[in-house]
Amino acid sequence: MTNQTTNTPKWFPFTIIGINLLALVIIGHGNGLYNLESLYTRHPEESSKTEENEEIQEVKTEAPNRISYSEAEMFMRKRFQTLGQSLVEGRTIDLNGTSLHTFISNDLRTGYMCISTVSEYELDVLAADCGPASQKLMEWNSLVN
Repeated sequence: MTNQTTNTPKWFPFTIIGINLLALVIIGHGNGLYNLESLYTRHPEESSKTEENEEIQEVKTEAPNRISYSEAEMFMRKRFQTLGQSLVEGRTIDLNGTSLHTFISNDLRTGYMCISTVSEYELDVLAADCGPASQKLMEWNSLVN
């Protein structure tokens, strides 16, 4: 027999060990290993969706302090006074199960009117839309009727 040398690099055995360790790190999880069946049947997204749904249920069961119409009206009257406006009318509108306290005001300097909304969850203005009185009155009437 002739003595033949192979072209196998000296680091070859370490590469095999490294690949095996990498496979264990990828397949291994926490304190144990997944079996092959669980790799194909368990989806991490499903467990995170379940946890997310449980968190949503917890949020829904907590009853937040709701802002009453009278609280929202007092808040808006102070705000309108600061801005040089006067409250014309206000209503609570149900929008997909959420109450929105809506107000229409008149700007005493410009003659414009503004429609403002306050959520039942936070005593702050969600939105305000101002414009010519005739336009805002039509929008207000379609909104509240």
